Amino acid sequence: MAKLILTNMNSGYSLTETLNANSDAIEAALENTLSRDGSVPNQMNAQIDMNSNRITNLPLAVNASEPLTLGQAINIAAVENPLTQNSIGTTLWPTTGGETGVVNNYIYYGNIDRYGAVSGGSASTNATAIQNAIDSGYPVLVPEGDYDFDSQITNPDVVPITCEGRLTFTGSGEHAFIFGAADGSAHQYQSTIVSSIWLERETKDWTDVYGGVCLFNTEGHQLVIHSRNFYYPVYMQGFDAGCTFNNYWIKLAGDGVSQILQHAAGTTGWCNQNNIYGGRLFTASDTSSALDVTGIELKCDSSATINGNVWYNTSCELYNVGAGDTQAFKGSGTNSDVAIKNQLVGGRLEQTTYFLGGKGVFENEFHPASTQFSASSATQLLNPDSADDQLVLMQNKFDVIAGDLGLDDARPIASLNKTNMVTQQPVATERGCKPARGVIYEAAAVDQLVFHDADISLKHDSFVNGASDTILGFLLDMRNVSEDYTKIVTLKATTAATGGRFAAVCFDGSYVNLEDTDDCNLTFNAGNGLYRTGADITADNAEQKIAFGDNVKFAIVGVVQGSADADLQSLEIFAPGRSDIRICYDTQVVTGIGVATVDSISVSPIVDSDVPMATEAPIAPTAGNSYPVGYDVTNANPAATEASGWMFNGSAWVAKAALT
Repeated sequence: MAKLILTNMNSGYSLTETLNANSDAIEAALENTLSRDGSVPNQMNAQIDMNSNRITNLPLAVNASEPLTLGQAINIAAVENPLTQNSIGTTLWPTTGGETGVVNNYIYYGNIDRYGAVSGGSASTNATAIQNAIDSGYPVLVPEGDYDFDSQITNPDVVPITCEGRLTFTGSGEHAFIFGAADGSAHQYQSTIVSSIWLERETKDWTDVYGGVCLFNTEGHQLVIHSRNFYYPVYMQGFDAGCTFNNYWIKLAGDGVSQILQHAAGTTGWCNQNNIYGGRLFTASDTSSALDVTGIELKCDSSATINGNVWYNTSCELYNVGAGDTQAFKGSGTNSDVAIKNQLVGGRLEQTTYFLGGKGVFENEFHPASTQFSASSATQLLNPDSADDQLVLMQNKFDVIAGDLGLDDARPIASLNKTNMVTQQPVATERGCKPARGVIYEAAAVDQLVFHDADISLKHDSFVNGASDTILGFLLDMRNVSEDYTKIVTLKATTAATGGRFAAVCFDGSYVNLEDTDDCNLTFNAGNGLYRTGADITADNAEQKIAFGDNVKFAIVGVVQGSADADLQSLEIFAPGRSDIRICYDTQVVTGIGVATVDSISVSPIVDSDVPMATEAPIAPTAGNSYPVGYDVTNANPAATEASGWMFNGSAWVAKAALT
């Protein structure tokens, strides 16, 4: 049957209509043909029958849907049985252009062997071959084998990679393998393939401060990681952009200083909303270093606090028999607020001396499945960089099952209204450990004020309270206490000499001062408007329990002058578990006489200043610039003869004792 039938044209009035009909038929026929030059449409809509005619000059088949040539088939037929992917791949995927080597194991254009990599071969040649394979843009395969390389590999486009073999970095002075780039731009992962990398440094050298598997500004990346012997085995960084929304499965990350570093860098970089799955973060049992060893270090040098990361079932097993400490988590960087609202779910903490160290880690939750801290130290929970830093290790929740969770007296951290919470913790006294400053045990308020400590150069020796109507202590909120038997606190004080008494001022729910209403177990002293003990504090670590009646909703507790001045060196406060007693303000001086309501009490948290003060006091109060009684400013960097700080007594600044 003819495909094109035209109507003969004769003279007559219908000649135009016949011509137009023939043109339409020709156009329709052309649209139904294949085009040599590729003009579209140019695809078949039905089967094609060659009628025993040949198609010649076919290219070699490359893709799975292309026809195989007789030449390729003959080569395959010549291969000894059984046929393998390796033998077929070598035949169907011959090297072209400047490529060298052959395809091994899987049929990949991005197989590093195609570009000259050789298992056990030259590290320099392998480095070039691996880089060329990545630059090809094809998914990269590292076939079974051991491949050394001696220079940095970069993968800015985050090309998928599969490691069936092992990569070993023999170089130094640079990061080993970088996905993305620290260039201020996002590097999005464009594949659904879960990549994998197996990477180790040839020898461990902690003087070479670089990363192994580096993930810079990656977004939506999926990668399984094995990395070992680098200063940072896994280094995640957002530099003026985000390392964000990634899923990383940690097979192993170990024998580094910080096994995983999550770094917000540049001016506005962030490292947020990443999921870290599993992983053994470890150092070998014979590790001996003066450096602190960390499982996960959170470092913030930008304005963007690290947040929203979740570590699922990630375990730390950190050894260090040297002078350095070990800690599961650490905050660092130039930003005082390092990390907020991150979460650990599951995992084990073993051999690690501290749970959390450094600074600036607050409002996070840590829920390990098991804890087994090192038995060599009783300081197991918090390990700040130093007592002089503006430390923020606060308002975190630790859900731990075992271990000594105390704190070294030489390192008090966090203020009273910046508490951490510890749950499922054995009774501290059963293991002989001391409560950590700023920690809540099963909702029990615990804090301490230390004026004198040989290891804290910026603390003054003591504070002399020479007023019998002035309390140096804490303001408590007991409005949520439901059981009267839990409305009790214990104060523990040490004074430099005999003098000073424990005292309390009580208020009801309307903030009215309760005077002589039998709402406190101490003796009411009408002349001074407060409750106090009848005897002076005479011993170190003297204890006093203070119980309150049902009407008491707020209370100020602490130490006042007794028969002699209260030369106070330290003060600690404890509350029973599940008491819901809350500490409202940091250490302060408050006055009891003439106070009618809580609102009229001048109270304020201690404020540490980053600005060093000279010997002169801060600016004097004016009508438009007043300070509450007890407002305290610490000299952050005093000279030997300078005051260590200033406290406002209501009308003037009083210098604290100078350092000697």
